[in-house]
Amino acid sequence: MRIALVGPANPYRGGVAQHTTVLWKYLVKHHDVRFISFSRQYPSLIFPGSSDKEPGTVRKLGRCRYIIDTINPATWAAAARDIIGFRPHVLVFVWWVPFFAFCWRSIAYLVKRSADVPVVFVCHNVLPHENNPVWNRISSWALRCAGGFTVHSRSDHDILHAMMPGRSVVTLPIAPHPEPKIQGLSRKEARSALGLKEENTVFLFFGFVRQYKGLDILLQALDHVKDKDACLLVAGEFWNGRARYETMIQKMGLEHRVVIIDRYIADDEFETYFAASDAVVLPYRDATQSGVPQLSFAMGRPVIVTDVGGLSENIPTPAHGIVVPPANPEKLAEAMDVLARTLGEFDQSFLKKHAAERTEKDWMRMVQAIETLGGTDE
Repeated sequence: MRIALVGPANPYRGGVAQHTTVLWKYLVKHHDVRFISFSRQYPSLIFPGSSDKEPGTVRKLGRCRYIIDTINPATWAAAARDIIGFRPHVLVFVWWVPFFAFCWRSIAYLVKRSADVPVVFVCHNVLPHENNPVWNRISSWALRCAGGFTVHSRSDHDILHAMMPGRSVVTLPIAPHPEPKIQGLSRKEARSALGLKEENTVFLFFGFVRQYKGLDILLQALDHVKDKDACLLVAGEFWNGRARYETMIQKMGLEHRVVIIDRYIADDEFETYFAASDAVVLPYRDATQSGVPQLSFAMGRPVIVTDVGGLSENIPTPAHGIVVPPANPEKLAEAMDVLARTLGEFDQSFLKKHAAERTEKDWMRMVQAIETLGGTDE
């Protein structure tokens, strides 16, 4: 098949860009793929982080065309012409926030005006995390140009079916990404690098800090944890400021138990943070899915997740971790206590094997879904 894939790619940063880049790598094993990405993804004025690109020397993909400037419609037309010239059997857009609605819908319109090409959306979030009626309506408008969708949670599957009855929706687990760089760093070496005591239990909160991810709930839970030497390592850039969290930490007297690394963590640094930790916690208020649990398993670490979206689907057995109710610091603290007492029972090699086995299987399921959906349309 000739597949046109439109979405973020290296060196753009974050889980969606990582996921799309790995998807492209699996697609090109079996098909002729035209990968089109951004010359500019976000205007600097509206991006909440320090940069939307990976730090350091992450290079552009040699076979990706960086055409689209999201605030320059002339580049949308250029991308559409490129796709039309490629004559794809299916046009695939990556969808995660409504900021891209007008760009994606315009490209799809221009392509479909010239050729009857099925459109498929790979959805990370059907609707934005922030419940905004205007954004929700814009999202619905943009998604209606597609005949097929992949999603990563039952909740998103149900939303699409309610929004557009009769469209083809395939629900798939979130495939492991990115491909972690593991060099065999020991727990002792990692803790030394981060200034953490070797004898303490360390819980890791990993990734961008946003309201819906519930760091405030995790801080409240830490205050309830019975082991008063247990620590929390927060590794990720704060998108809405860290002052309110600092205030919480001071009021609860947790200064000596919380270590904050307020910056984007690049792929080649992942191992340090996971190796230094005993377990990973996702205290999310709301979610569809996350790549963090499978990354944690690849690093041999059990996970505590809240029962929102498809997060609980990452914990098929007690050997993988614990599922707790959302927005409940007391229940989260209980789970942290249980996990701290039973860390010796978690088999790191089992978790690593689980992640390795899922990688090829889940990515091939994604490829097959796109192949199948490529034969459907409005």
